[in-house]
Amino acid sequence: MTAQLLDGKATTAAIRRELAERVAKSTAAGGRPPGLGTVLADDDPGSRAHVGGKHRNCAQTGVASIRRELPADATQAEAVIDEPDADLTCTGHIVQDVGITRTDLGLVGDVHPDAASVAGWLAPMPGGVGPMTRTVLLANVVEAAERNANAV
Repeated sequence: MTAQLLDGKATTAAIRRELAERVAKSTAAGGRPPGLGTVLADDDPGSRAHVGGKHRNCAQTGVASIRRELPADATQAEAVIDEPDADLTCTGHIVQDVGITRTDLGLVGDVHPDAASVAGWLAPMPGGVGPMTRTVLLANVVEAAERNANAV
C-alpha cells in the first residue's frame, strides 16, 4: 500500500485564500486589519525560516506584520516591544510564549510574567501553546480514524 500524501502546501494555500477573503471583506467594511508581531532573539536557522514564513503568510493574507530581530544577548530593555502600543489601530494583544529555557527549576518561557498585566490574552510557557498543539494533533488523529472507519 502506498501512503497517501498529506499536501500541506496545497491545504495551507486554500486556507490562506479563505483568510485573505475574510480579511479583505472585513477591511472593506471599515474594519481594522489583523496584525501579527514576532520577536526573534537568536540566529537559529530553523527559527529564522519559521518566522520568515509567518511574515510571508501575513503578506499573502492581508495581515499586517511587525518583525523584531534581536541579538541572542539582548538586554531586557532591548526586548521591550512597544510598536503595538504606538500603533493606534492595535486594539488588543495576544502574547504566545513559545521560547523554552531549561533551568534547575524546570522549563520556563521567555516572556516576563508582567506581560499578563498588559496583554488581552497570554499563552504561557509552559502550559500554553505546547499542550494545545499536542491536543489538536490528537483531535485530528481521532477525526482521521473516525473518517477512515466510516469510509470502509
